[in-house]
Amino acid sequence: MIQRSTHPALLRSGIRKVFFSGYKDSITDLKKLYNVQDSSKAYEIDYRMAAFGSAKIVNEGANVDMQDSTDLYENQYNHIKYGLGFKVSDEAVNDDQYGKVMSMTRALSRSMRGTIQILAATVYANAFTTAGFDGKVLCADDHPIADGSTGDNKITAALDALGLEQALELFHRFKSDEGFYIDVDPQYLIVPPELKFTAVRLLKSMGYPTIDLASAPTASALGPNDTNVLGDQGLKLVVFPYLTDEDDWFVRANTGEDDGILWFWREEPDMIDWRDNDSRAQCYNSVMRLSKGFSDWRGIVGSSV
Repeated sequence: MIQRSTHPALLRSGIRKVFFSGYKDSITDLKKLYNVQDSSKAYEIDYRMAAFGSAKIVNEGANVDMQDSTDLYENQYNHIKYGLGFKVSDEAVNDDQYGKVMSMTRALSRSMRGTIQILAATVYANAFTTAGFDGKVLCADDHPIADGSTGDNKITAALDALGLEQALELFHRFKSDEGFYIDVDPQYLIVPPELKFTAVRLLKSMGYPTIDLASAPTASALGPNDTNVLGDQGLKLVVFPYLTDEDDWFVRANTGEDDGILWFWREEPDMIDWRDNDSRAQCYNSVMRLSKGFSDWRGIVGSSV
């Protein structure tokens, strides 16, 4: 319980300023990182099946080839509950000269928002290390496809012009499980803060961004007559500070309803308060329930150097 002895300075008048939760938080919109869905159940299950491949030649008088659809996998999302709270004595509330004890409700909300950001980063942080539904990590060069081929959504290039081109090219090689190429629209370039200015140069430079920043710029290095094709791809920059690897970066696409990088809200963060009549203390807590993961790899390309 928070008591007067927890923060005795708040009982004294004359303090110029009490520093407490004054910073503006860095909050990244979840919808730039995930396909965000609501859930009304204890868990969610995604089920994938493959339909039919390409048509076959039918000779005169011969039977048309009859194909079966294929059962591929199920992927279950189990919602997890997260919560935090605090309890404060009525003396601490009444004797606080600066109103900071009661402002702890805002601090509690801040903690919940920060927790969401930490959790949002985990799927990306594990993109090259933790296997998913198909036995492969999210970003791998050998995802099994039902037609017998494999899919590639991983590169090992630093974030530069050629590396970003390579990532964007991979999207055009994504195939459905039936073996047909799919139309995918890359939308977001997701980077840690260490790659922010590199990303800005790639997306905003007038000419093709080939300059070697380790040496003095020259006219030939700048490529003044080369069009910056990367700036025309419509990518939006997302600087996500909760990405802890300063070299990893991602391009995320919109694959419509089949977008498989998923975040489920079972209960969004709330806050309740009540009075403990026995101790006359004021109590607050906040909880949320959610799950996250991926049911398809085709919405993202990641690079780990």
